[in-house]
Amino acid sequence: MSSEIAYEDFIEIFDFPPTQEQEEVIRSTAPTILVLAGAGAGKTATMSQRIAWHIAAKNVTPQEVLGLTFTKKAAGELSERVDSYVRKVQRKFPEQQAGFRVTSSDYSDAAVGGESVSDLEYSLEQASFAHKEFERPTISTYNSFASEIAMSYAMLIGEDPRARLITDGERWQIMQSIVANWGADQNNLGDFDLAESSIVDTALSMAAAIIDNKCSLDEVRSFFLNESQAIEDIDGGMRLVKMPFKGTEATEGFTQLKKAIKPLQQRAAIVDVVEAYFDYKKANSLIEYADQVEWATRILKKVPQIGEELRAKYRLILLDEYQDTSINQAEFIAAAFLGAESVCAVGDPNQAIYGWRGASANALADFREKFAVSGENTLSLSVAFRNSRSILHAANVITSDFDDRHSSEQIDDLDDAEFERPWRKIPAVPPVSSSLKLQQLQPSPVAKDGSVIHVHRHLREDSYRSIAQQIAEIFNCNAQGETSSLRAKSNGLSAAILLRKHKFVPDVIAALEEHGLNYEVIGGEQIISLPEIRLLRAILTLISTPARNDALMVVLNYYAIGARDLRILSDFAYKLRKEQEMNLLGNDRHGQYPRALQLNLIEAISYLESADQLAEFGMSQAGARRIMEVAATLKDIRSYINLHLPELVLKVIDALNLYTLVEARYRGAKRLKSAFTQFVDLASDFANNNPQLGIGDFCRWIDAVENKERGGSEESDQDIPVFELHKEVVPQANVVQILTVHAAKGLEWDIVAVPELVSGEFSNTVERPKSWHSQTKLFPYPLRIDRKYLPIFSAQDMLKDSPYEAMIKESGNSAYFRKGITACIFHDYYNRMLPEYESDETRRLAYVAFTRPKSYLILGSYDFKDLEKVKQAYDANIERASEEQSLEKTSVTPSVYLDDMYRAQARTGQIIFTPKAQLDPGIYEQSFDTVEEFLSWAQPLVPADDGSSMSSQNNDEIMWPRDVDRRLDSQPAIDQTANINMTALARSLDETEKVIELLIAEKEAENSAAGFDSEHLTASGIVSLLNDPREFLMDQIRPIPRKPLRAARIGTDVHSKIAQYFGAPSTLDIDSVAYPGEMPIDDDVLADEPRIKELLGRFENSRFAQLPQLAIEQAVEISLLSTPIRCVIDAVFDTSQVDGQKPITIVDWKTGRRPSAKDISSRQFQLELYRLAWSHAYNVPLDSIAACFYYLGEDDQKLRELHAQNLDRERIEEVIAQKIKEGEQLI
Repeated sequence: MSSEIAYEDFIEIFDFPPTQEQEEVIRSTAPTILVLAGAGAGKTATMSQRIAWHIAAKNVTPQEVLGLTFTKKAAGELSERVDSYVRKVQRKFPEQQAGFRVTSSDYSDAAVGGESVSDLEYSLEQASFAHKEFERPTISTYNSFASEIAMSYAMLIGEDPRARLITDGERWQIMQSIVANWGADQNNLGDFDLAESSIVDTALSMAAAIIDNKCSLDEVRSFFLNESQAIEDIDGGMRLVKMPFKGTEATEGFTQLKKAIKPLQQRAAIVDVVEAYFDYKKANSLIEYADQVEWATRILKKVPQIGEELRAKYRLILLDEYQDTSINQAEFIAAAFLGAESVCAVGDPNQAIYGWRGASANALADFREKFAVSGENTLSLSVAFRNSRSILHAANVITSDFDDRHSSEQIDDLDDAEFERPWRKIPAVPPVSSSLKLQQLQPSPVAKDGSVIHVHRHLREDSYRSIAQQIAEIFNCNAQGETSSLRAKSNGLSAAILLRKHKFVPDVIAALEEHGLNYEVIGGEQIISLPEIRLLRAILTLISTPARNDALMVVLNYYAIGARDLRILSDFAYKLRKEQEMNLLGNDRHGQYPRALQLNLIEAISYLESADQLAEFGMSQAGARRIMEVAATLKDIRSYINLHLPELVLKVIDALNLYTLVEARYRGAKRLKSAFTQFVDLASDFANNNPQLGIGDFCRWIDAVENKERGGSEESDQDIPVFELHKEVVPQANVVQILTVHAAKGLEWDIVAVPELVSGEFSNTVERPKSWHSQTKLFPYPLRIDRKYLPIFSAQDMLKDSPYEAMIKESGNSAYFRKGITACIFHDYYNRMLPEYESDETRRLAYVAFTRPKSYLILGSYDFKDLEKVKQAYDANIERASEEQSLEKTSVTPSVYLDDMYRAQARTGQIIFTPKAQLDPGIYEQSFDTVEEFLSWAQPLVPADDGSSMSSQNNDEIMWPRDVDRRLDSQPAIDQTANINMTALARSLDETEKVIELLIAEKEAENSAAGFDSEHLTASGIVSLLNDPREFLMDQIRPIPRKPLRAARIGTDVHSKIAQYFGAPSTLDIDSVAYPGEMPIDDDVLADEPRIKELLGRFENSRFAQLPQLAIEQAVEISLLSTPIRCVIDAVFDTSQVDGQKPITIVDWKTGRRPSAKDISSRQFQLELYRLAWSHAYNVPLDSIAACFYYLGEDDQKLRELHAQNLDRERIEEVIAQKIKEGEQLI
């Protein structure tokens, strides 16, 4: 390749000359290069300049250039930059036609010496370049490029080239339909008691992973079943109570591993659902993005000539954001371009944050290996042009020495003399080659100092307030031209608050509104949950599915229909249904009609002709008028049902007069208008992408989005919605944008705040990692193409060719030693390797967040999540104060990233955090050093609760509250000098009193009609119900405080000491010990310390003391008859190795004697609840669980155990319902 334009001349077209690192990338002619580009290091500019240089130097023609990236936006930006640079070359060097057509203005600029060019000459020149108009680089997305190949050559691999691409919404709807119509005879899926939504989500995740990893359905199904069977085979019914595993981590490790058996079996069954999904797609000629990439890969491998043509056509290839490629896309790229003349992959290993969607964190390392990139051709871009100096220092700290960042305290020191543990020396993931580590980011020569502000408050909500306050102050200072971290911007600063999870958005909004800041929530879930949008959805739902009374309730609530009028409307609907039944049957009361009429409220409303019809039933005049308005509105909207979906949405907005109502809002009008626009756009996109679907499908899809977003961020840390609802994010001046870190990737703002930098939220993973064995949405690591980069454990591997086979055979007891070794290895895998692997991904996410701001980075942390946590800490420390003990740390700890920065600041002396901010108590509250200091702060925040907590009392008797009106003292006194119109005030009070009387009467009538209703019950409460239904229900309606007996102390003490014996904290069910008259635990005599020791001795000599425990003092809950039943189970033991026993045994300790014969059945019922609750909570078959009371107060050891009757759920609910009915009849 030869150049007719010198590089030194070429770079004169740029406003800023490329750095030395950029020059190496721009000019490289190596066949393959890998560019490690840090955040804000000018990656897009450098790639554009590389293309422009090689075109200008005539090394390639424009049509020989291919650039691939992830989004249409990124592809458009890259294309525009390339176009711009080549035009600049054309203007500067008019004699060197660089291959792009020039415009008349460009040509005029190219005139030499100011001489004009005639129109004729210009036209001739334009004609000569006309054919070059289409000679432009191909800039595309990875999926679009793969799609072109897949659709062009699909027939070569036996696929349908006419197949239609489906959206994420359609994927979900297809799978939901398959699951909803799944027959009981198709497989044993119904045996697992899984929610439909859970099956849908798991099946969709599995389908994508199967395609990405090129697995067969039989291979995946067999793997799940074989892994489950391997765990059972290794188990072998043995207990790890002999040396060398006695007292080691082995018992805990295998207990955790056994929990995977059922999830593995569940997913084996779900493979059948995935197979049905694949069959449906094939039968209906449907494909998804992953299919297109997989097809293209198969085509290139089956027909090598196609790949050869691609490599001959494209001589300069750029692969952007390569760290985000999925393993499916990486396979496609290798099949297409391995051996091409010039391939350049660009990426940032520290921004590999999409592992949850199939992208390998080691994509860059994999590229280097596959394309044989040499060390000298692994280049870097490390000068960051975006960030200020202090921000870069913070980002460098959290990514420096990446491999050494994992806490050595994550797992206890397990080394002992009994046996070696060589597996502990295996790294969680293979160490990254030093040549693949991104150099530390360097500031640009013009970078300012910037500010990193650490906001730390004792209370979580205060940390959000302080973050909002800091942003407001920076905005104000900029408006006054007083900013020190950047040049003041006359048009305002941009700002963002980046979150790990969507659930924190309401806290952010509350703080921003408190400080009067404008904000924008980026993310569709927040849009669709706004009250006004929810109203829109309800109307659309009603006109497509009239039976949805829940949607009608939203509409009636909007029209302020009261509870009394709603009941009257229901009565009207019932009467109307009866009349229609009579009309249908005529005089033949015993005749048959086609269907039982189920007249819903919407249909009833549609029959209304005047408000008088409702007035006859006693409805208020205002209520009747409003319901008639609802009827008219629905009738009007229903007349537009055939409109295009977005047009229908606009009609609904107009019909409800929402725009006018929005204008009348004191705050948030702009946000709501934007929400309406986005919702209309959402409807338009849905209709265009799914022309065969209707209004009902759209409503169900939106419901699915909301359920998904609100349904459980606990199982996964994914902060991207299941369906992308938001449009392109554009930072705005003087507006705080709220979005997730994933959504912020590639963007920048002047100010960025990152809250929730505390343990358990945004920090390293130290417990409960996500294991593919039990997390249903994780694809098995051993089946993934990139498995060599992942922490690997498989029980199947422990049965064949295990690297520890020699140790096992030398033991003399292979089966026992194999189980022990497997248990210890899994314990290490679960407690060390997986947390380290997850921590790496979280740290990369933090790096992405920390590198978004230009000038201000605000980091938020706190001590206590809420006042409940403060109270827990207060209770834990109140006794320590009198005993002069040190402060017990019960608060959350700051994120390890903050610790890293403070240590780096102390070690190097280089300031990261803004010093003056940490001197302001409104920004940074110092940690508590003493018990007294903490209690002094906490006491005003802890509700007056004297004596309510038995555990915090030193006295034998529980004291009643001394001052129930204490909180009234804090109310401000009435200003006697205020100018008050007493007549008006008296009139207002009279009216208020009447309203209150009406509400009380209405509530009493409601209680009388509804009968028993409770937010929740306890297992002990159910026993009380069985003993005396009337007394129990009366107590629920009018609770009467009972003075606890002094004898209750024995229950708390014994339970606490038993929990300590097993090394667990006490979570005592107070109901079971507080009222000995109701529960036979302490009704014999008052006990003293010798008595307690005697009871504990009986426990220690029982058969349960030496059994392996599954749980101690475990709180569980189950819903029966739509009422939550809360249980605190004293102990759950693994009795699978005990002959004649069920695998699991629940034990409830009782310090009294065995009850009399007449009370035994009610006591046993409590055990039935425990069995059912444990079965529900842990997906364990009910018939595998035994339960018993153990009466420590019984002198005769044979009488101490009282076992459950083993009732099923149906019988349990039947008994409870019967007793409630008896009680209601007696009241």
